[in-house]
Amino acid sequence: SPPPRPPTASAVTMVANRMNDKCLQIKGSGPGGGMNNGATLEMGDCVGSQNQLWYMETFAIVSALSSKCLDINGFDLNNNATLQMFDCSDGANQQWSFEGEWVFESKMSGKCLEVRAEAAANGAAVQMYECLGTSNQQWYAKLPS
Repeated sequence: SPPPRPPTASAVTMVANRMNDKCLQIKGSGPGGGMNNGATLEMGDCVGSQNQLWYMETFAIVSALSSKCLDINGFDLNNNATLQMFDCSDGANQQWSFEGEWVFESKMSGKCLEVRAEAAANGAAVQMYECLGTSNQQWYAKLPS
């Protein structure tokens, strides 16, 4: 597999959801957990911890914690597809377009990143789903304090 990508010159940011104002974070951020291929994602209070910091590259969303890329698990094209962190490969399942008010649309499936079931609690899952323009599919940059 290719070596981890070094962070680019783009600013590091947290990625907050417009619906619940929680931040996208890598689960299992304890020793080793969030660093591995296959690490999953969830929503949590925006505290600026390493597992909540991201670089927005041209087509990739890269973790500042692990230098791994946001990846659609198994190249799944369906609604409810799950996401994981994986070595950056420029694969179609790691390419994103950033539309409008930070709608993250997969270049592979045309589906959008969303908070599953419009859940507001910490630990809420994220998934891919048909782009509906709902607030659980809208994201914004939040600078760490």
